[in-house]
Amino acid sequence: MKKVLAWMLAISMMVGLCACGGGKAETGASDANGETVTEAQGGMSDFKIGIMTDTVSATEENYRAAQMMKEKYGDMIVTATYPDKSSELETTISNAMSLASDPDVKAIVFCQAIEGTTAAIQKIKEKRPDILCVVGGMTEDPTVIGAEGVADICLQKATEELGVQMVEGAKKMGAERLIHYSFPRQMAMQVIHTRYEAIKEKCQELGMDFIEVTTPDTQSDAGVAGTQQFVLEDVRRKIEEYGPNTAFYATAVAMNEPMIKAVVEGKAIYVLQSDPSPFNGYPAALGIEIPEDKKGDFQYGLQKIKEKADELEMSGRLSTWSFAVYPMFICAGVEYAKAWCEGKTNGKVDVDVLKQKMMEYAQSDITFSNYVDNSGNKMENVVFVTGELVDFTTFGE
Repeated sequence: MKKVLAWMLAISMMVGLCACGGGKAETGASDANGETVTEAQGGMSDFKIGIMTDTVSATEENYRAAQMMKEKYGDMIVTATYPDKSSELETTISNAMSLASDPDVKAIVFCQAIEGTTAAIQKIKEKRPDILCVVGGMTEDPTVIGAEGVADICLQKATEELGVQMVEGAKKMGAERLIHYSFPRQMAMQVIHTRYEAIKEKCQELGMDFIEVTTPDTQSDAGVAGTQQFVLEDVRRKIEEYGPNTAFYATAVAMNEPMIKAVVEGKAIYVLQSDPSPFNGYPAALGIEIPEDKKGDFQYGLQKIKEKADELEMSGRLSTWSFAVYPMFICAGVEYAKAWCEGKTNGKVDVDVLKQKMMEYAQSDITFSNYVDNSGNKMENVVFVTGELVDFTTFGE
């Protein structure tokens, strides 16, 4: 009888330790790896994490980041993509709902969170209020997409800071003017328009001319190819007209490659992409082949750009961040979602764990800030990031 009672007691203790689902993890307890488990949603024994990104044709880096997470975690990860045209809102909502329809999916990471993401998350939350939604690269108003009942966490490049950093970098490189390329659909987005105003104001403060160029929309009849051809030809014309001490900036990912190519040809200045990364535009524009096993190696990518820049005598005219910002939102977002599912965060919004996951991915200094609305209210769940600007004149020394 004593042996039976002892056996029953052992079983009851094991069941208590392995309990999961809607319960709370005990504050200060440790998991099997010795990591502290804070009070949070109880660790789940079986869960999946959804990732919704651009298609490979729209933004290859984002798509590849999702696939990298799929390779790392296997069936725990399920993926979907946005439509190539942001106007197809019903497709955006449908694809998001397809992820949420699986009851095992406990969290979804959206990046780049194009128009329609807010509506998609609202639909999801109507049926699955329990699900964790993390968005990166949001294009909709932070006060709307980050409101209660919509996205639990919003990640974005620091809007004004990125613009200011870019202008200051251009001035340091000897720029006398900056030319800003965009089109009406993007300029209607709050985050882009806010950055535009910051760029314009900083140019004025530093005594630099500010010039605007309106390009064809990447989603117009001309398509991405038409926009790229326009940018390639126009940047060449502008360098011929204004001279090489001219910095160029574009708001759309598709413009980066032709812009960098024309800038290098004309010995002009290119400081930063709208979504900074060593792999965004630079390899294709500079003819750099990145082996498959090095596509996530930022130091490798930066070194190859440095070598090419030295060869072209452009080291002091090119720069970028030391990591890929949108892939960071995707990969760190997944790692955060996993931690939440395992009961290792203090609720859905644990900024300390979130920052830790981004720092681990970037392996670089990151400055964090929060969005503050027009009334001065800080939104704790809307986190902005600013990376280090890599100057290729000193990189690797």
